[in-house]
Amino acid sequence: MKRFISAIFLCFLIILNFTGCKLDPVIYPNGTPGADSGTDATYTVGLGNANTVIFKLNGGEAVTVSPAVMATVDPDDLNPDGSTGVSAGAFDSPLSILLSFRSAYQTGSFNSVLFELHYNGKVYKSDTDGGTFKITKYTNDLVATGYFSITAIDDSDNSSHTIVGSFNIQ
Repeated sequence: MKRFISAIFLCFLIILNFTGCKLDPVIYPNGTPGADSGTDATYTVGLGNANTVIFKLNGGEAVTVSPAVMATVDPDDLNPDGSTGVSAGAFDSPLSILLSFRSAYQTGSFNSVLFELHYNGKVYKSDTDGGTFKITKYTNDLVATGYFSITAIDDSDNSSHTIVGSFNIQ
């Protein structure tokens, strides 16, 4: 009888392992520790789901782009701060975004290095120092959350546009 109960218990553990029963992540209400408290007067777009970038063009509707990925260039003699790039969507598709900022593995506020957005048949670009980033979480295993505010130029008519957003890379 003891072997039978042990076998049932072992089967139960194996089934439990394969079903992937995991606890849901904690969802905090705004204003509590651990909540998305990075928004402010400059950075007005809250974080989205994992591996997404959300942006607003000139205060319009929030647009979510996914999947988002991140890459980091470590600091060296030519780039003492390092840099980080985030991209979402397929490059040169009708909806894609590429952004980079001067920091590697750090939280804080940083200047932009490069920004490019393909949206509604237009291309919006910004070069070095065209905006700022506020990074609220950054780990060595490429998990990061942050916010951005960019002044970008429409390639078709050279008009200036404000793009604010956030990214959540898990």
